[in-house]
Amino acid sequence: MNQMNDYAKTILLKARNAFPTIILDENGKVIQFNNEARQVLKDLKEGLIVTDFLNEAIKIVDQLDNKVDIYEPVNVSTLDYKKVFSAFIDKIEFKQRTYFSLKFLELKGYETNHLIRNGFQHTIDAILLIGKDQRVIAANDAYLKLFKTTEESITGKHIVELEKDTRVIHKIDTLFSEKSTFETLNLRSLKDIHGETIYCQVILIPSVRENKVTAMQITYRNITENQLNEHKLSIFKKIIHHYNDGVIITDESLRIVFANEAFLNMTKFEANKVIGRRAKKLLYSGYHNESFYQSMWQSINTKGYWQGEIWDMKQNGVAFPVWLQIFTLIDEETKALSYVGIYKDLSDFQSRNKRILLLLEKDPLTAAYNRTYFLDKVDERLSYEKYKRNYILFMDVNDFKQFNDSFGHSLGDEVLMEISRKLFYYFSDSIIARYGGDEFIIHIEDNMDLNILEEKIKSFINFAKEPIILNNRKHFASVSIGISMFTNNETVVQLINEADQAMYQAKKEGKAYKFFDK
Repeated sequence: MNQMNDYAKTILLKARNAFPTIILDENGKVIQFNNEARQVLKDLKEGLIVTDFLNEAIKIVDQLDNKVDIYEPVNVSTLDYKKVFSAFIDKIEFKQRTYFSLKFLELKGYETNHLIRNGFQHTIDAILLIGKDQRVIAANDAYLKLFKTTEESITGKHIVELEKDTRVIHKIDTLFSEKSTFETLNLRSLKDIHGETIYCQVILIPSVRENKVTAMQITYRNITENQLNEHKLSIFKKIIHHYNDGVIITDESLRIVFANEAFLNMTKFEANKVIGRRAKKLLYSGYHNESFYQSMWQSINTKGYWQGEIWDMKQNGVAFPVWLQIFTLIDEETKALSYVGIYKDLSDFQSRNKRILLLLEKDPLTAAYNRTYFLDKVDERLSYEKYKRNYILFMDVNDFKQFNDSFGHSLGDEVLMEISRKLFYYFSDSIIARYGGDEFIIHIEDNMDLNILEEKIKSFINFAKEPIILNNRKHFASVSIGISMFTNNETVVQLINEADQAMYQAKKEGKAYKFFDK
């Protein structure tokens, strides 16, 4: 809090001889104020809640609750009912906490109020003050500079002689007749003293006295930089939208916040099915184990980028290869972290040899490895990891032939694809292959205890029983599993045969799984 007090004093020092200013914490408690505030609010002291010294402070409290982050005027009066103000609320972020600056503009007679005249002269906004007859009372230096004029030449002139925007004139007339609190108009285009186009936000604040509008402040706030940034952003969005490669942007939690047209066309997803989803979960194909993703994220977290070939899944369940580039973006102001992914579809660019190699390794229906690749890969692992516990699981889908006969091979293929997805999800660090028909083999390389492995297998068996939705109808499948363990110098073929025998023994005994008894 001491650091905040010092920071608040810095703000107030800049506001000296300007608006009466008070710094509040997020609960509406006064922590600092300047001399101008002390003069117009006699009983003001640190520790007071805003409702202790303002009559209609509930309006301000509402703004604090909303954590407003723009200058927002609210008409309030002091408890002695002698002064009426427009209070401008400005949010301040400091040390991960929220504070508010309250600047008061007294609404009784602009032309006679010294404090307010000083205040509006020191603000960077261009301000024009008009009376109840809509003739100019005063203008600050910022206004005179912006419109290349002098106070003597405009004082007494009617606003319609100076303001050429009919929308602004209409709003001024409306406020004088309806006595509204304030009005804001965006994007008034002007030329500055150098002939450059600038964009202004026009803020109209009436002074109400005895239920009549007696004066009005017209503020021209320069929002050119914001407008140009928005224009640039609009251009960038159009460029990305028409970019041939797929582009997505995610937040820090990897939820997609933007996807261009090429990405949607590439993946067959609709935009409303993509925004808000986690990228990995949306596109997960099961082709890569967890170590692949760990290596990817190690590069992203240490270097800020990664690129390489990856297999993703389209909305229709078809896996396809892409060249993916991922890099991080950090917002300079908010420090918020985002990730950008650029996808180049390799389906049409894969070399013929690569496609042949892929067909030699992968089962085209389930995306699991084929038997030949499994035998070579597991044999290689067993040769240099003899001191680790290695297990082979042999699994098939119960009563799969009857399902095919009843519902057709097309739906049978859908069931096999869904079972393989569940295997990839549950055994992501393992080598998974389709052995043939409805049979799958899984190599688990882990030093886990047998009891832990058994619990994992039980859990998967229950997971496999969850309903599969095909053609808007629920279907149910169950699996049987046999397990063998590498103990000495068994070959991969021996371990598969042992697991196969254990699975059929489990079926005979009416069990869902069984370990091979050596």
